[in-house]
Amino acid sequence: MSVPKGAYPVIWREIVARRSDKPSRLSEAAQQLDATKWLAPVVNLFLGTMTPEQVLSVAEDADPVKREGQVCEANFYAAERALQSGSREEVLKLFEQAAAGCPKTFIEKPAADLELGALRASG
Repeated sequence: MSVPKGAYPVIWREIVARRSDKPSRLSEAAQQLDATKWLAPVVNLFLGTMTPEQVLSVAEDADPVKREGQVCEANFYAAERALQSGSREEVLKLFEQAAAGCPKTFIEKPAADLELGALRASG
């Protein structure tokens, strides 16, 4: 299996791998990504080298449109990461923030809504 190009396929493949109890190939894929671009902090979150709080602080941007998207993604991916190891309350809070703050055109918006529905149904 080849390494996908770009950070989004890398992150989504990691989420699927974790949910399927498959081995992570994130560190291999991360070496091919530009560490100076947005989403690199999310990759680092999944690698365990950044905290959700650090990712959220990096997501802040002077451009309000850019900030909205990056904060949305920071909350969503932090929630996905917390699903594996975090508390239910933390996961719900992060998905609620993502669902409320994500632009409707972002894939993370319906994904956060779906996760919230599943969590509430199981809780």
